[in-house]
Amino acid sequence: MPITINGSGTVTGLAVGGLPDGSVDADTLAANAVTTVKILDDAVTPAKSTISGGLAGADVWRLTSDLTGNQLPITTGNMERADDSYMTKIGTGMSYSSGVFSFPDTGIWKVTWIGNSEHPTSTHQTVYTIEVTTNNGTAWDTAARSRQGVYKMSTGNSFGCAITSCIIDVTDTSNVKVRFEYIDGQGNGILQSNSLGNETLFEFLKLGDT
Repeated sequence: MPITINGSGTVTGLAVGGLPDGSVDADTLAANAVTTVKILDDAVTPAKSTISGGLAGADVWRLTSDLTGNQLPITTGNMERADDSYMTKIGTGMSYSSGVFSFPDTGIWKVTWIGNSEHPTSTHQTVYTIEVTTNNGTAWDTAARSRQGVYKMSTGNSFGCAITSCIIDVTDTSNVKVRFEYIDGQGNGILQSNSLGNETLFEFLKLGDT
């Protein structure tokens, strides 16, 4: 078919792929001309996605000395970033002071704490809480809470583990912070620690931008 330039400004007679390579650039395409239906699912690589191939931030801290009884909140200085040779963080990492954790970047963060406890009595009840402030500690809100109860008939100590988790939108690193609270119903429970491996630990994962 012959190529015809019509008076209306249109061109007819061009076959698919008939234009020379490089003749159409980004400026030639109309705004929003390429829609998702024109892009194959397997044509999008991690480098071209908002995920960018992985988490934007990750950090793990752990308790290094046992704590007995209620911790409202946990303010001990016996806290360290997991520092085993095979462990690392992504990004700057969290900062810690007097029981309060501060975020290094704004974004959507998943916060998880795993608490392991030991009790000299066979029956115990414990509560694990994640608290969030949006005004630099003027007020605190309960973001997540796990409850644990153990009863056993035999003598000896009893043990328990609880996982508490939430997702926080950190819009301001100066004001949005987290802390952790441990309540022991009997008052003599031991929140367990380990400086050589993660036992009672606090995990922070940045999932994406706010």
